Amino acid sequence: MKVAKFNETFPQAELRKLEQAERDAAHRAAETPERSQARCRRQAEYLASQRAAETPEQSQARRLQHATYMASQRDTETIEAAESRKRAVAERAQQRRLIFTKNRWGVFDKAAFEYDETLGYESHKLIKIEAMNEKCRFCSALKWKEEFAGMCCLEGGSSPSFNRRASRTS
Repeated sequence: MKVAKFNETFPQAELRKLEQAERDAAHRAAETPERSQARCRRQAEYLASQRAAETPEQSQARRLQHATYMASQRDTETIEAAESRKRAVAERAQQRRLIFTKNRWGVFDKAAFEYDETLGYESHKLIKIEAMNEKCRFCSALKWKEEFAGMCCLEGGSSPSFNRRASRTS
């Protein structure tokens, strides 16, 4: 006999959740990689929209609830499970580092929004981190040594607002 969610007892709710988890697992096992990626992308977009709509208080409450949940999970974790989890985390970090060190620009997609402090950005072949000590001959904005003159101001055709102060002080 089916019972409405708001009328079910705790054991009924637990059984319903377990059955749903089993159905979800079977469904995901039958998924193609493309469908799996699409589902994950939709879920990520949904979560991003939900978090964007949160107030700072709601965000803090969600983070605190998640931290409490994770602490309880780790407290009940066996030593073997903890070691396995730590190995998996280390392997994922190693994979990220290996992907990062490949000589491709694609690894930098959204890098400014997803900074990973474990990656040595300065050691990547395609990245040059240096001082901005050259001045644009048109607008006097600071630029890198290898940067083309006039990229900041369309060769003097426009004067970006962020360069006006620099040009006045020179």
